[in-house]
Amino acid sequence: TFAMPDTIVHLTEQLGAADVPVSRAFDALILSEVASNFEARGYVRELAPAQHRPDFIVLVAVTASVQVDAWVSYPWFAWWGFYPGWAFFPGFTPAWGVNYPWAGVVSPFAWTQGTLIVDMIDLRNIDPERREIHSLWAGALNGVINAASSVPPEQRLTSGINQMFELSPYLRAQ
Repeated sequence: TFAMPDTIVHLTEQLGAADVPVSRAFDALILSEVASNFEARGYVRELAPAQHRPDFIVLVAVTASVQVDAWVSYPWFAWWGFYPGWAFFPGFTPAWGVNYPWAGVVSPFAWTQGTLIVDMIDLRNIDPERREIHSLWAGALNGVINAASSVPPEQRLTSGINQMFELSPYLRAQ
């Protein structure tokens, strides 16, 4: 089972670099496509995660600035702390981070502004001593939101999200 906030968080530069405005015009389409792709692979969406703990939470974000090496732990709570799906974890604070098992294995690179990032957070494997939650899977569409193209943005987003999941054949219900 999975839960997913109804909000796409815009990741901004914390060190003072210029952010760019990213349109929210496609938020509903993006969230719908991401959820549909998980459901098509046999996952069931939990609509009341504060009452019924899901196996994982899907977080969707878009970069509003250039980001370098996105696969490092970051204090995610400031962006996602509002989500009621965390209600069953007492003690969450902004100090908690996300552990990416592929960090250090994948070479760092820059995400351009407008990159869509989908992160699958494992709620069955929480480390309260280290104050970490773990990512099971993540996908990214580099620069798709602000990209100039002759292809309509709805088509670019839909085909890109679908391809993100097609390129992950191991992403299926257990």
